[in-house]
Parts: sequence; C-alpha cells; structure tokens
Amino acid sequence: MRVKKAEELLVSGENRIGFLCDISEKVSSAGVNILAISAYAYDNKAFFRMVTSDNDKAKSVLSGLGCEIADKQVVSVEAKDRVGELKEMTSRLKDSGIDLKYIYGTALGNNESCLLIFSSDNDDKAVDVLR
Repeated sequence: MRVKKAEELLVSGENRIGFLCDISEKVSSAGVNILAISAYAYDNKAFFRMVTSDNDKAKSVLSGLGCEIADKQVVSVEAKDRVGELKEMTSRLKDSGIDLKYIYGTALGNNESCLLIFSSDNDDKAVDVLR
C-alpha cells in the first residue's frame, strides 16, 4: 500500500450541461492528467473534487471558465485491488480514532491496484496509521 498526502482541487460553478466536458477539455489541453475525480450537483451548482498530475497548471487553465477553484489537502492511497482491502484500511483508521469526512476512488476489478482519495479530521495521523 502506498499512502501519501496529496492536494485536491475543489472546482465549483453553475450547474450546466457540458461543464465537466469543458473542465476536462481545458485540463487535457494543458497536458494535465486527471488522476481521480468526484462530481455532483446540488441545486444550481456543480461541484468537482479532483487530483491531477499538475494542480497549478490545471488551476491556471480552469480560471478562464468563471468557476471557483480552491486547494485542499487529502490522503491518496494506492492499494491492492482485492476483497476486504477497504475494510482493513478503514478498520485501522477507526481503531485509531480517525474520522473520515469523505472518500472516493476507483478499482478496475483486475486484481491489480485501486486508488482512494479521502479527507479526515487528521490526515497526518491517517498517513502514519496506513503506512
């Protein structure tokens, strides 16, 4: 398991058709890879959390879209894609008294690896516990 602190971009703006397409077009045209993303809409606003290969460059190109952009520290976990991996990880966090605020991730289902991004009430401790 590889665990490290990372920076996430929080992007929000008016919820409209094509907003994600516009974001991904701007980011990819700058040569930046989106490593992880979570998105949802609430009322008339769209919210995106993303970890990229170059957040500074992504912020620069996204600023032209008229959206709000902020940085946030998160924890990035690359783990084995296997049954029970999340249970083991969250059990260790629970036993250490760490409160998860949110988590998102992906696994390909090929028994290779998965990527999880989360925020907690103590990211430094979470990194130590999971290492």
